[in-house]
Amino acid sequence: MDTDPSARLRYVLAATDFSEQGNRAVAHAYSLVDRGGAVTLVHVAESPEPPNPLYAHYTPGHATTPEERARLDAELADRLRQLVPRDAIARGIGTRVEVIQEPDVPAAIRAAAERAGAQVICMGSHGRSGLSAALTGSVAHAVLKRSPIPMLLVGPER
Repeated sequence: MDTDPSARLRYVLAATDFSEQGNRAVAHAYSLVDRGGAVTLVHVAESPEPPNPLYAHYTPGHATTPEERARLDAELADRLRQLVPRDAIARGIGTRVEVIQEPDVPAAIRAAAERAGAQVICMGSHGRSGLSAALTGSVAHAVLKRSPIPMLLVGPER
């Protein structure tokens, strides 16, 4: 990975939860990439941890079938593609779409950025602080703490 901050950006990862801030982060990602570069769009669908086999029969709810999971992943990938700016192809910017099933969202984003060779990770931040951030946690903060890749955080529009 090129760590020279003056280097031109060719590979950027944008992770979105489809919130307003997450989707604005996608637009910012495309604004950063030079002609010939690519943006990897990622959505992490938090898959539940598999139940403990000793207690699985007590777990309420419906387990998703592989067919249902594939259909949902395809719908999420289509939603990601709808976020690609109309002029991306004309500007020579490629797009890769990735839907990931993983209970550890920050780890999944970091791994996707490494696979993509991302020079920057763009994410939305809900701007929580204090007790709210401590109670709910922050995916963006967790990625920032453990990733060597620079980040651009997009906060609420003011």
